[in-house]
Amino acid sequence: MNAVVYLSYTGNSRKAAAYLARRLAWPCLDLHELKETRFEHLLFVAPVHAERLADEALSFLKEADVEEMILVATYGRMNHGNAILDAQRKFRLPLVGAAYFPTRHSYVKADFYEAPYGRLDDLGNAFGKGRYIIVPESKDTFGRGLFPKLRARFAVHISVSDGCTHCRACEKACPFEAIVDGKISHRCIRCLACVKACPSGAIDFRLSRALANYLSKPKSEEVLVYVGSDE
Repeated sequence: MNAVVYLSYTGNSRKAAAYLARRLAWPCLDLHELKETRFEHLLFVAPVHAERLADEALSFLKEADVEEMILVATYGRMNHGNAILDAQRKFRLPLVGAAYFPTRHSYVKADFYEAPYGRLDDLGNAFGKGRYIIVPESKDTFGRGLFPKLRARFAVHISVSDGCTHCRACEKACPFEAIVDGKISHRCIRCLACVKACPSGAIDFRLSRALANYLSKPKSEEVLVYVGSDE
């Protein structure tokens, strides 16, 4: 089976996956609805959280049986760290291509950045040539691996206003069953899928001062694409 599979909470990775699927003329599959784990060629698109791939992406990569893989890590233009290399080392991924791809940041409300999807056009050409790669090491941010979920819980506060119509769109969108009747549980990872899904705009979030200051720094729009050499 050949497919483009994506994990996306607020739509950024889904848009990149849809673009690549059109280029390859392959099915574009949501990881949350995926039944298959065996692939001949797999192009997987997933977001970076705290300079590592999201936990659901790592769980999938652990189980996937793939002959050739291209891994695209979308990041909110801060720092992608070694998200791909860490996963490649941990699961011995058969990568023939990879990319760190900048998108809008989910925590920046007025982010109108337009992702340069055309920069990914060369990725699909890496399949079927047997040229496996090791992704180069990138710069990590000091302390990036220290309790990222706990830090997110204190740094991102989600609230539900009286405008809630109890339509349950947020419950359907949440992949962790972390919001029920407007109440948010400890399962929440602050992916903001509920905020994105709410049709009445009743769910909002605010950032801690430290995180807001961090996100006010200049953004990186660097696209890094890696494919095997023809030499």
